This record gives sequence, C-alpha cells and structure tokens, in this order.
Amino acid sequence: AGTQGYGIYLENKNKTCRIGDGGAFKATVDGAKCAALYGNNASVDAEVEDGSKVMATLSGTEARLFNFAGKIKLKGGKITVTGAEEATDAKVFKSDKSISVKNDVEIDIQVPALGSEAFSCADTFEMTGGKVEVVSGDDCVGAETNVVVSGGKFYGCSVGNDVFDTNEGDITIEGGLVLAYTTAQ
Repeated sequence: AGTQGYGIYLENKNKTCRIGDGGAFKATVDGAKCAALYGNNASVDAEVEDGSKVMATLSGTEARLFNFAGKIKLKGGKITVTGAEEATDAKVFKSDKSISVKNDVEIDIQVPALGSEAFSCADTFEMTGGKVEVVSGDDCVGAETNVVVSGGKFYGCSVGNDVFDTNEGDITIEGGLVLAYTTAQ
C-alpha cells in the first residue's frame, strides 16, 4: 500500500478517459490517497458507456475510484464497487465539476466505512436514468450545488450521515424512484 498513486493519470487538456462498449476495467485501490483513474485538469472528463464493466475494491484512507477535475458521465454498463472496513473517507466517484447518471447504467456501491461517499461533486449530481444501489458510511451523494433526479431508480442507505446532501443548492426529485434509508452507527 502506497500513498498518492494513480492507476491511470490524465493531465493534458480536452481529454476523456472512456470505458466503452465491450471494455472492462478492474481495479484494486490499496493505499492512502490513491486513485484508480485520475484527471487533474478541468477539461479532462471520465465516461463509462453501454456494454462496459467496471469492478473495483477500495481499501486505505481516502481511496478513490474516479478522481477527476472534469465531469464524470456514467452512461451505461455495469459498475460494482466494494470498500474494505479500513477504506475510511473513500470517495468512489469524485468530480470537481458534475456527475451524471444516465441511460441503462447499473451501479452497485458498498462502501460502509466511516466517512465514505459514493458520489462527491463540487457542482450538480444529476440522474436521468439507470439503477443505483448504494450503502455508504457518509453521504451517498454529496453535491455542493444541486441534486436532481428525473429518472431511473436510486436506492440509498447511509449508515452515518445523509443519502442526499447539498451545501448550497436544492434537492429536486421530479421523476424516477428514490428510496432513502439512514441510520446512526
């Protein structure tokens, strides 16, 4: 286990890390402040598309699966993430911009360790389709501005904080299905 290591690192502007149709990405993030996919420029985005598979295990403090300064677009495929007990303060999908969940994407995230979040973004979290199942130790979704659900199915369980949390904006559910459960540890 190391510190601040990256599996795939993108720095140049106007780039996209895309996991496309038929593609598969498997990662084990084992180390403090490590990320499987990292983009440190605001114009570097991440996309997961139809027909793809993403599987990951997180362990170590502040582990990240996707850590991007740009947008994260989850448009299809199947994403499965588990977090070890020591994966405290993990953020599975972290964006300095926005995160969108669309189409037929299926996401299963189990990160119940203290302080862990499934989705964390500095702008808006938007869900227009797909199916998301989350168990998190902190917020299932933490967005600085807005959380918008207009389609799809979101099943969230926070064992230590909020299912949806926004610091400055609104939470709008105008379609789809949201089931939220929270409990103190």
